[in-house]
Amino acid sequence: IPTITNNQNITIIPNPFTDQTTLILQGIYHNPTLFIYNLLGQEVQSIQVGTNKQITIQRNQLSSGMYFYKLIEDNKEVLGIGKMIVE
Repeated sequence: IPTITNNQNITIIPNPFTDQTTLILQGIYHNPTLFIYNLLGQEVQSIQVGTNKQITIQRNQLSSGMYFYKLIEDNKEVLGIGKMIVE
């Protein structure tokens, strides 16, 4: 079972959001990717974070509702998971 880092290093502001939100990372990461899933567990968006400490997540085609996110480093280590709400 993989170890999941404490989500205190990942902040999403604002949450809930309507048009866009900002993901803020604290700490040192190597090429992470953010995956966003709907309630059925289907991947609806992926964002290459790279070396950025702050990225903007656009609503795009996301319907109103709750989504889950997972931040993965080097396609293997889960750095954090959480939920976000689109109004």
